[in-house]
Amino acid sequence: MTIILAASKQNKNVLTTTNPNDFIFHSNYNTFKIISTISTSFNIPANSDNVYSVQHSLNYSPLVYVFLKRQSSDLIYSLGTFTYTFIDGYYPSRVYTDNTYIYVKINNLNSYSITIYCKFFIFETPV
Repeated sequence: MTIILAASKQNKNVLTTTNPNDFIFHSNYNTFKIISTISTSFNIPANSDNVYSVQHSLNYSPLVYVFLKRQSSDLIYSLGTFTYTFIDGYYPSRVYTDNTYIYVKINNLNSYSITIYCKFFIFETPV
């Protein structure tokens, strides 16, 4: 007998449904697994366009999801691709990885420096 761990979406019967899209989680289906998180901050100089990096301690280039927040603004996000999201005079234009680091390119269009708080979610499955 195989034991299965599953949680279905609202109004779906976890015991009878066979559609993978009806589940929030099902142990028979592969899902992205967060293996690590990194919280950090970067001081971004005025009128700058720089790449910032954090070490992820893996031997492959992982899939990463990052949330960035300026102390006085809403959360913005990027998933390893070009986003060009503009909020409060700055924007992260790219998130990418290699076998050692996660890189975030941040442009600050303000005439003053700002601090950006970041939380990186690193997934188990290599790209």
